[in-house]
Amino acid sequence: MKVAFVYPAFGSLAIESLAAMARAKGHSAGLVFDPCLFEDSFVTIRPLARLFRMKKKVVEKVAALKPDVVAFSVVTSDFLWFKEMAALIKAETGARVIAGNIHATSAPEEFLKLDCVDAVVRGEGDLVIADILDSIEHGGIRPDIDNVCVNIDGVPRLNPLRPLIQDLDSLPFPDKTLYADTPVNASDIYTIMASRGCPYRCTFCNNDLMKKLYGAKGYVRTRSVANVIEELSMAVKTYDSRHVNFYDEVFGAKKEWMREFAQEYKKRIGLPYIACANPNMVDEEHAALLRESGCVKVDIGVQTINEKKRREIYNRTESTEIIRRSIRLLQETGIFVAAENIANFPTESESDMVEMARFYNETRPDVLKVFWLRYFPGTEIINIALRHGALNESDLKKIDAGEHVGSITIDNASPKLHRKFYILYVLTQVLPRGLVETIINKRLYRLLPTSFLPGIAYTAYRLLMKKSPDAEIMMRQHAKRYKFYLKEFFTGRGVKG
Repeated sequence: MKVAFVYPAFGSLAIESLAAMARAKGHSAGLVFDPCLFEDSFVTIRPLARLFRMKKKVVEKVAALKPDVVAFSVVTSDFLWFKEMAALIKAETGARVIAGNIHATSAPEEFLKLDCVDAVVRGEGDLVIADILDSIEHGGIRPDIDNVCVNIDGVPRLNPLRPLIQDLDSLPFPDKTLYADTPVNASDIYTIMASRGCPYRCTFCNNDLMKKLYGAKGYVRTRSVANVIEELSMAVKTYDSRHVNFYDEVFGAKKEWMREFAQEYKKRIGLPYIACANPNMVDEEHAALLRESGCVKVDIGVQTINEKKRREIYNRTESTEIIRRSIRLLQETGIFVAAENIANFPTESESDMVEMARFYNETRPDVLKVFWLRYFPGTEIINIALRHGALNESDLKKIDAGEHVGSITIDNASPKLHRKFYILYVLTQVLPRGLVETIINKRLYRLLPTSFLPGIAYTAYRLLMKKSPDAEIMMRQHAKRYKFYLKEFFTGRGVKG
């Protein structure tokens, strides 16, 4: 069987893993990449996006592969893109269309409403992709495959979920050769996961949904240090990779594993790497192990500084003092710290935002990231938002349909005020502490602009004032991507796949 994966804008570790499994089972796999120029998470300029649409070329490239199956890995933010692309590809090729990943897991019925979709995969897809391809080879997609959802006489059938894969070492390494003919490559930075799952259960996160489906027992699984080092040794040899990105939800949560990893990684790999951590994990030993093994940057989730609301709205148990301590410990070891926050949550008020501005004016992490809350299907934050009146029942269908739904009531705050605070948060990182305190005390932040300037200020701050270890890589890869596909667009050669 020949499967063609289609994916927008960036690299996908999920697709690399699925392709590796398909090839390991004797099937062929290829990739067609939709560049989505000027319409991604970094740069969104709608008029230019319409001008440089390359979807027709993408469809032509898929058709040229003559696939038996066209597979999509769909997160919620890509669902609207998927609906358009799947319909176009189905009409052109007639190939079977399957979809998986978190949006397919959380809202499978939304996919089965579409005439262009033949099957939906819930949960982990590593073993399922092989079963689907094998069944097609013998006549068609069997309707009884675990994790698979299909329509039977117009009625959705959602099959049971098979147990999570516990032995991650048994899986083939992700196949990054899929991106060989695209500007996405593993030489600048090699993305890897040493574990699957998360020990925490934040209300806004997809892990909350997954634990509802699978339960918490056996949800967090970790590869052996030897297996991780083997993959990275291959990466250095094959791709000449110069940096590593550990894409784990939280990296090195198990101390014993982290001690062994730190020793082996430093001895056998030695590349600078970036990772994510929860403030509860970070103590003197953990920070030292990260730094000694080669970690140069850590992203830590904070979300909000109001301790009561952080617990009640986000189910985050760490104290503000623990957050303050984790930032300090990491910085003292020489690790670049990026603190992540989610604004516009139910019941957030102006006083909450002032509290956060004061905290970051004091602690000064190397980069302050502020995201706007997005609701994902099946997550507990939706129930919390309904109780507080931040969402209404009509919003639920929009969320399942992949539309971006934000809070409609925000206590005493407003979206306009949020945009002003966006700039204030940046100022807490670049202005003298005393001046920031004056701006806060006299409420001068209310005079800040609310147009496009917050986004520009935030981007300039991150890329120019506080350049993180991976910022240069990100900028270079982004520039290469635009250069590559704009050239393809103007020369009329289409999209590489």
